[in-house]
Amino acid sequence: MDASVLDKLSEIENSKYLKVDNENSWESNKDTFIATSTFYFNDDTKEPCYRIEKHVRKSDNKLIWLDIEDFKTGKRLTTGI
Repeated sequence: MDASVLDKLSEIENSKYLKVDNENSWESNKDTFIATSTFYFNDDTKEPCYRIEKHVRKSDNKLIWLDIEDFKTGKRLTTGI
């Protein structure tokens, strides 16, 4: 996984944003995966700042895909195994 994407994830998760989670699961022919979309909102204005989507393999709890969307800049950072 790209270290810069993981660093950005840590920065956002350790900030003071209002956080809203949505979790789903999906299956492949080999395993089950948990997909979590988390939205981070500005605590004062309540405007969305980031969306982070993680896909984790359930059998070993390994992060296999990560997508960070920055609503202010319109940029996305994506990495996976």
